[in-house]
Amino acid sequence: NRQLFERLPEGAALINMGRGGHLVETDLLDALDSGQLSAAVLDVLQKEPAPADHPFWKHPKIMLTPHVAAMTQPESA
Repeated sequence: NRQLFERLPEGAALINMGRGGHLVETDLLDALDSGQLSAAVLDVLQKEPAPADHPFWKHPKIMLTPHVAAMTQPESA
């Protein structure tokens, strides 16, 4: 992940609604703290539910959603 974050424009935002296991969480924290990334919105985590002491809960640049990205209503005409 660190290599991917370094290739993104400085200040880019990350949205992960796919698989929590695809994200190296420590690399994300480093990228946010350094300013490489400006924000992250996460619907999935490596371990769910996240423990109460997980650093993502209190990080000011991370927004967590409760794993609901797949819950959509089909469109009808």
